[in-house]
Order: sequence, then structure tokens, then C-alpha cells
Amino acid sequence: MSAPDPTKRKSALCQGVESILKAHLALIDHDLVAFFDACSARLDRNAKEKDCLKGKATAMEIILQMQETELDRHKHCSGSRTHIPSYVAADISTCDEE
Repeated sequence: MSAPDPTKRKSALCQGVESILKAHLALIDHDLVAFFDACSARLDRNAKEKDCLKGKATAMEIILQMQETELDRHKHCSGSRTHIPSYVAADISTCDEE
């Protein structure tokens, strides 16, 4: 019996990693679109809602940083990294405006 081909094994692992990361990024993308919609709809409401939105923005920033770290850890898997859309990586502190 011959040993498994390490190249094929690495390729399968990398495909799995990339598909998981792409799924996570798609969820983040979806959540951020919803966040931006809620943000623009609530800017004229009271400060308590603004604080809630700021908390959501902070949580999203942390998730994005975690995903960037994970992508960096696995960048050997592919020459073409999964890229976070520019509008997602943009500054999400726009809800701070009065």
C-alpha cells in the first residue's frame, strides 16, 4: 500500500479552509449590509439606539480582524486570497455622526 500523496492532502485541506473562510466572510458581509441599513434608518433616533449600533459596529470590527488573521494564517493555500469587499473593510464608525 502506498503512502497518501501529501500534495493532494494539502490541497484538500486548503480547499476546506478556503470554503469555510468564504462562508464566514459571506455571513459577515450579510450582517454588515443589514447593519448599515439599520444604521442609516436609526441615525435620527435616540442615543440609546446609537450606543447599540456602536456596539454592533465594534463586534463586526473584531470579527473582521479575526477573519483577516485566519486568512493570513492560511495564505499559503492559494495565490488568490479571499478578499473582504472594500465597503466591508471601510470605516464603520459612520453611526457616530450626530
